[in-house]
Amino acid sequence: MADRLEVYIDKNDIIHQIFEGFLVEDDALKLEKETERLVAILKNPSKVRIFVDSTKERKVELKARKILMANLKRDNVYKLAVWGAHPFTHGIVNLFRIAAKISKIRSFKDRDEAYRWLLE
Repeated sequence: MADRLEVYIDKNDIIHQIFEGFLVEDDALKLEKETERLVAILKNPSKVRIFVDSTKERKVELKARKILMANLKRDNVYKLAVWGAHPFTHGIVNLFRIAAKISKIRSFKDRDEAYRWLLE
């Protein structure tokens, strides 16, 4: 179970997902439910930008990872930036992006670079 889960919208209409610790299926479902609630109140719900802060992630259960990756199948998700991921997660995100030819997800080591990419 995660030590912390938080989802909010910032002043630039970007949804932030923050999780710390070991993320299990129930945690991922909570993140998704709260994200969906926030998408409904975005200024432009057809162009969703998500900033995932995983700097304090310890591990993501396979079922949880599948739930989170389902974000990319939604037509309204414009960009998804993963910041601070564990090197293994960083590699998986980049491998998935290349293999599936999906340009709307990127993994970053630098927070500011990730945020700037979302604003482009």
